[in-house]
Amino acid sequence: MKKRIKFSLFALVCCIFLFACGLNRLSGDYSGVVNFGFGAKSEIVFNFRGDKVTQRAANDASEKEAENSSSEKETESSSKESDEEGTYEISDNQLIMTFGDMKITADLSKDKKSFTINSISSVSGEENLGLSLANSFYKNVEFTKVK
Repeated sequence: MKKRIKFSLFALVCCIFLFACGLNRLSGDYSGVVNFGFGAKSEIVFNFRGDKVTQRAANDASEKEAENSSSEKETESSSKESDEEGTYEISDNQLIMTFGDMKITADLSKDKKSFTINSISSVSGEENLGLSLANSFYKNVEFTKVK
């Protein structure tokens, strides 16, 4: 009887530990539309799996409705070429994604169904025009979980 109780307690502690480890993870796609000005918009999708994140730029959001099924295959292959892979971590509802030398910091909602980008900066500390432009376009863009 004592062995059964000990085993049950051990199993319960293991389940709680495994559940808690999974709380700081995201999974699936999060989508948002970035406005580049002059009517140019692009849908950006972040895909989260394990501790990895992939950033994918979809076609111009205003052109998306005009696409037909014959061009979808071309879009998929060109989209895969522009995918950027990186890693992410979550700390106190702060989402930090790293893609090479680029670091994206965002506020993660409590329910983890959305995040809003705060800043884009260089991991090495060397700022450049590209990162400054990206920061101005992406700042305050909300990304929501795709169902």
